[in-house]
Amino acid sequence: MNVVKNKIFKYQRNVALKLKYLLSTCNLDYNRSYSHSTPPKLTLYTKDVCPLCDVMKEELKTKFDGCYQLETVDIKASGNEHLFNLYKYEIPVLFLEGRYLCKHRLDAELLSRRLLEYK
Repeated sequence: MNVVKNKIFKYQRNVALKLKYLLSTCNLDYNRSYSHSTPPKLTLYTKDVCPLCDVMKEELKTKFDGCYQLETVDIKASGNEHLFNLYKYEIPVLFLEGRYLCKHRLDAELLSRRLLEYK
């Protein structure tokens, strides 16, 4: 049991160190810190009056400010009926560069790994 706990601790420590590195580089000039010319685009599918969406936006701002450009898409807006039918029970839904990331709650560990892959 101690071996398993030790492996879990090492994994969590490794993730925390990677996240710390990522956050330390976020406020740098993106032309130097990313191989791409702009920071990655996060797309957040949301709707008006969505407390979980507000929580996710706040977590993104607190933990990853400066690491991304955020596009919010209102699934109830005119012309987005297909998005409403797709995500009405799932919001908030977050995509990174068009690739599904998470829904309902921010998966900060997954986002940090994907942002590191993007660099």
